[in-house]
This record gives sequence, C-alpha cells and structure tokens, in this order.
Amino acid sequence: MSKIVGQTDNTRMVKEAAERMGYIPNSNAIGLRTKQSSLVGVIVPDIGDDFFALMLSGIEKALEEHGYSTLIVQTNENSDKEKKAILSLYSHKVDGLLISYAKDTNTETFLKEFYEDGLPTVVFDRVPKNSELPVEPSPNFAGGKMIGKHFADRGYKSMLYYGVSPVIPNDALRTVGFINGLVEAGLDDYDCLYCQSMDYAQQVLSDYLKNNERPRAIFCYNDHIAAEVLRYLKSEQIKVPEEVAIAGFDNRYLGDVTDPQLTTIDHFPREQGRRAAELLIAQMKDTPRAIEEPIEPILIVRESS
Repeated sequence: MSKIVGQTDNTRMVKEAAERMGYIPNSNAIGLRTKQSSLVGVIVPDIGDDFFALMLSGIEKALEEHGYSTLIVQTNENSDKEKKAILSLYSHKVDGLLISYAKDTNTETFLKEFYEDGLPTVVFDRVPKNSELPVEPSPNFAGGKMIGKHFADRGYKSMLYYGVSPVIPNDALRTVGFINGLVEAGLDDYDCLYCQSMDYAQQVLSDYLKNNERPRAIFCYNDHIAAEVLRYLKSEQIKVPEEVAIAGFDNRYLGDVTDPQLTTIDHFPREQGRRAAELLIAQMKDTPRAIEEPIEPILIVRESS
C-alpha cells in the first residue's frame, strides 16, 4: 500500500518550519519531490571570499558535467538567513543541496528535517563534529598538525594560535591539530587568541601582547588573519621571521604577495568542491557511496616562518 508523499511526518515538520518563519513555500515543492529540476542549491557563508569562490568553481564544474545548474545563496554568516535560504531552495524544487554552515549555526536539526524528507544533501568545508548528514570535510586537523610540527622543527618554543571563533568546526579542528603537533614534539608553551572581526584583528593582537609575553611563532586560522598579524608586527618594527614567525592556512593569493611571503597550508578548495558535488550527485542518482577521507593537505613553507 502506497503512502501519500505529502503527508509524511517529516513533510509536516518542514511545513511547520516554513510557517514559523513566515515563509510560504511553493505548494508543488513540499512533499512532491519526484520530478527533477536539474537544479542544485549551494549555500555558502560568503560568495566574495576567495576560498569559497574556488570551492564554488569546483562544484559548478562537476555539476555541469552531469547536466545540473546551480542556484547559489550566501548567508553572510547568519544562521537565520541560512534557514531562509534552505526553505527558498527547497521551494524551488532543487534536486539536491550543498551547504557550508554559517559560523553561528550550532545545530543541524533544521536541515536534517529536509534531508529526511528526501532532499539529497552534502555538508562541505565546515562540518560539525558527529554530523549525521553526508559530509565532505576539510583536512583541518591534519593541516593544523603540520604547522605545529613545522614550528617545532624550526626550534620555536612559545606559540600562539590566532583564530576567529572556537565554535567554528574548522577553527576548533585547526586548533586541536596544531596543539597535537606541538605536544607530540614535547612542547607545551602555547596559547589561543580569537577575534571574530577582521577589522579588529590587529587591535586584539596588540591588546594581547600588552598583557602577555610575545610568542616566538603565531599560527593563524587563515591567510587573511596572518596578513593582519604581519602588518601589525611590521608596524611595531618586529622582524618576521627573525623575532616572530607566522603561518596561515588556505594558500590564498595574498600569501604569495606579502613581504615576507606567508607559510601556509594548501587544502585544494577547488578539488574539495568537486568531491562534495560528486558525493551529492551519487545521492541524487540513488547510488550513494561511502564518504572519503579528507583530502591530503600540503605544507607550503615560505619566508614568514
């Protein structure tokens, strides 16, 4: 005996979620997901971020090769806007959804309702610990550990991790990986500092150094923060790397043009995007496959360390 698709418990929860947010979904979209639209929704925190731009490039290329077009939405790091984006894309009858969470998203419950209602979904880049959804994670732990080992190999003794927020999964994993690399090398002199706004990155570091001993090396969450750290140290006539070494993460273009150039981790965002898209395509074609291990990052040693 067949069940009416539009009357499943999950569908009712999706409808209720839409009503709570004052959103009126397309009536043809809720519970009627048998017709293909050849559209895939992609949600990212910031389209203007060069890292996400590279991931989107890999995603679009892989989807186009399989006949899919993309609808891209940015959340500006806002979880409420993220929920509205999920609802909007669902109402447009996308065949699948790729999402990198906003930094203030702290639960997968909302998205999980749509996934369980039949929306193929892959979470990429920012993957929460113990996620119950299909994921394409970034190699954050491995990359952080590489930097820790690199600093230890250089003979540096006191370290600082400078991140954005410990609640961001990537940030937390880079921190833990970094500390793991230091501890394995027998080092325990490290501290952590966080600043959620790039506009205040230099000021937050300045305030920290007024009350703490200057570290011998600083590992930054990404190359943007590393560049701000470099600017601040140069303004204080602190030599890099002779007095303080710096390393970033992501291998962004700016790390190649700073003076000195930034040591960083390359974890191949375009390839990560392609892998996430192919994982979703397998779901949409009802041929789901096992989630692969994170892509292997590489350490790029430049003048800053």
